[in-house]
Amino acid sequence: MQKYNSPLLNAVDDIVDYMLLNLLTLVCCIPVFTIGAAMTARTFTAMKMLRGQSEGIKKPFFRSFKQNFRQATILTVLMFAMLAFLFWDWYLVGQQNASLASKALLFGATIFVLMISWMVFPFLSRYTVTIGEALKGAFVMSFTHLFHSFFGLVIIIAPILFGVWHMYWAWLIWLALTTATLIINTNFFIKAFDKFEREQRIGAYENATDEELAVLEKPKKERKSKKPEVHRHTLSEAAALVNNAAEEEDEAGEELTPDDETPEGHVERDEDEAENSEN
Repeated sequence: MQKYNSPLLNAVDDIVDYMLLNLLTLVCCIPVFTIGAAMTARTFTAMKMLRGQSEGIKKPFFRSFKQNFRQATILTVLMFAMLAFLFWDWYLVGQQNASLASKALLFGATIFVLMISWMVFPFLSRYTVTIGEALKGAFVMSFTHLFHSFFGLVIIIAPILFGVWHMYWAWLIWLALTTATLIINTNFFIKAFDKFEREQRIGAYENATDEELAVLEKPKKERKSKKPEVHRHTLSEAAALVNNAAEEEDEAGEELTPDDETPEGHVERDEDEAENSEN
């Protein structure tokens, strides 16, 4: 990833890299059973790019693709089997005119499986875990970030719908929208994983103290050091301060002797002492 002096050129360069990453992912998804490995590698590479730790695109992508291929492929087959089962249930519900409660239950199960499918591959890209641990972690993170998980599904489905709506420009719409959704979702994954690691005390937070974690849990605005507030007196407060200062000066003046108050006292005392010395 080349860096320029211009922020605009850097932004354009980053967007082009994300587009190339999406195209590379699309090519690696063509065999179908490699979809999981490709999505895992895409998330791994995108998080590195967003953190500024990128070594390019191909090197981290294919390293993650190779490392997670077996587990990601098993999860892909499992997810497709569950989705096929749900689609068959939807077909039966449509044929039999099922009750509203049955449709609501099936809808909830479908959303549940889609949310797990959306989160499990990013989770696998971040941690070295078993398949069961990946599913459990995806379940926990999906439902602790319920709104973001649902929103993530919507913005993934949106490019497909827009592409079908405008078939002539489908490829360009898909490329633009998937790039935008990749950046949005990657931002979310980084924040979600960071929070998960703080709660579980793993990774960079393994040896963190309770006090350090308490500070990190605060919003960023509260973490920043604030300048001390300058007290601005009202007119009445200022007048009271002046009067108090004047009274203190009067009290201090009353404690002094007359000779010490004026220079004349010093002169008169000096003249008396001179006469006494002459006599």
